[in-house]
Amino acid sequence: MANLKDKYIHETYHSVLSIGIDGTNGVSSSLQNITDGNGTATPISLSTSLACITNLSLSSISNYTNDASAALGGVPINGIYHTDGILKIRLA
Repeated sequence: MANLKDKYIHETYHSVLSIGIDGTNGVSSSLQNITDGNGTATPISLSTSLACITNLSLSSISNYTNDASAALGGVPINGIYHTDGILKIRLA
């Protein structure tokens, strides 16, 4: 059997995502990057109170004039749509 003492999953399985550069920090009150097993940062950062995504592309969001139109178009409550480029959340 292999010796697993002082070994971390992210060091062996490079596709596993981890929090912070070394993967040993866990979620804390400080915003930290989600990284792969090689320590390469993704555009996602997490803390216990905040989640951030940089360079988010929302190109597939449909255009509706208002909540009623979005509802008729199948956008669920709390779903995202836009009105001529203005991002909106369906409330009713």
